[in-house]
Amino acid sequence: MKLTPFFKRYLADTSAVSSVLFAASATALIGASAFAVDMGSLYLARTKLQGLADAAAMSIDESDYATNAAGTVSALIVQDGSNDVRVVRLTPGTYTPDTAIAPADRFQPVSDPNNATAMEVALEQDVPLFFGAILSGNNRGKVQAKAIATRANLAAYSIGTRLTTLTGNIPNQLLSAFAGTALNLTTANETTLAGDRIDILSVGDALSARFGLAGQTYSQIFARDYQLADLLEAYASASTDASSAALLNAMAAKVGTQSVPLAAIIDLGKMGQSDFHDTLNPLRIDALTLARAALQLSQGDTFHAQISVSAAGLTSATLTIVGNNATAHSPMMTVTDAHNYVLRSAATRIYLDTQVATSLIAGVASIHVPYYAELAPGEATMTAITCRGTSSDGVTLGVKPGIGTTSIGTVDTSQLDDFSAPLTVSPAQIVNTALIKVSGTSTLTLSGNAEQAVFFSLDDIANHVIKSVYSSDIVASIATSLVSQMQLTVSVLGLGLNVSSITSTVGTVLGTIAPTIDTVLGSALKTVGVGLGVSDVSVDRVRCGMPVLVS
Repeated sequence: MKLTPFFKRYLADTSAVSSVLFAASATALIGASAFAVDMGSLYLARTKLQGLADAAAMSIDESDYATNAAGTVSALIVQDGSNDVRVVRLTPGTYTPDTAIAPADRFQPVSDPNNATAMEVALEQDVPLFFGAILSGNNRGKVQAKAIATRANLAAYSIGTRLTTLTGNIPNQLLSAFAGTALNLTTANETTLAGDRIDILSVGDALSARFGLAGQTYSQIFARDYQLADLLEAYASASTDASSAALLNAMAAKVGTQSVPLAAIIDLGKMGQSDFHDTLNPLRIDALTLARAALQLSQGDTFHAQISVSAAGLTSATLTIVGNNATAHSPMMTVTDAHNYVLRSAATRIYLDTQVATSLIAGVASIHVPYYAELAPGEATMTAITCRGTSSDGVTLGVKPGIGTTSIGTVDTSQLDDFSAPLTVSPAQIVNTALIKVSGTSTLTLSGNAEQAVFFSLDDIANHVIKSVYSSDIVASIATSLVSQMQLTVSVLGLGLNVSSITSTVGTVLGTIAPTIDTVLGSALKTVGVGLGVSDVSVDRVRCGMPVLVS
């Protein structure tokens, strides 16, 4: 028998080639599957261990840094049922929340735990391997996790939010102008909104439910832009006042689809890093302030409104108010423990063009009196949080009032929206007839803007006390002060006209109408949350020793 034909037939026979190839690759396939199973097991164990490390780091009270950190962590491990978890190290240190420092360098170990403000926890765990022993001879793998937590003293504070003693229909007109539609708010409606203190995190809950954001942190929810109507409806959902909620829903039905960046109104800081809502310690702002901020921001970087004003003694009056949103620099309200965070009210311009009826000057039916005010932003910086468990606990703010200038005079109203340069104020043509021309100007400048320390006790914070900080040269009556120092220039044609008499008469008319002008200007300023030579500040909440994960 010849073997050559047999081998040829054998080599040519491919009927079982797939079986041969499978047998050759089976080891590799089994090894890859075993590797995938073991890697999945290690990944799940690592994730669970990281959660335990996070909880351990946050569970250590600052008073335990030097004494019982190990006991606290060990008790948590036992409670979790993870008896095979080992504590690799507990490192006390300090944490500096400064963006100028690289994240890896913000935590620094300290030798004396009594000086620590943060704690690093490192854990380790052996994880059984299902197939590791077959491939490597080792039936256990090792996972590690690390977490750093600090105890933060947090406070929420705001500037420029006093909305009490609103006058007449000016607030409704201005808010309607910001909205681009008639809101038809009465003084009673405004009072209802101003008295409704809405929990900010409840607004986040309402937005989360509306837009399917479950599982996101509050910072992520607040980082989105929302349509104005959606935001007003979220305010309504968060309100516990049925009347206020109805008003907010009615406003939402009237406004458009303008976009509003919610984070430009409220910055939650570290409080926004979680999705936990502590309903027993709400963070609140009144509904009118929230609505006003949303309406202003819906206009973009600059808000602009022009309305006609009716007031006793005024034949006609047009009020133009323009604001450069301070939220381009910082939100209206913030929650923070960083002392270098500055809140600013809006830079604001107001132009009130009035005609005042008079019969005291022959041939003159009315006089023209334009008022202009330019306000620099007020500022508030949190300088200290005291948490010693004593009567001296509280929050200290460093506040600079919103200073500026106010004048009787005319300006180029087409330039009101341009905040890159101050406007030129020209003498006002108070009387301008063929026979009599009276012009005049007056300017009042407030310059006292030194920072003033304002302390809020825990009782002040609990009672939502608003404190006003005044410039050193603040005046009680803007218009009256302007009139008292006004210089008039009189030009007459014809005989029998007494210049000094005309000057005296114009001065009398201006003095009579000054209190009305003060009321109009004051109500307009309060509506947009600013003041000339004054900053209103408040601290809504303080929380001592809040555990915060930083790594």
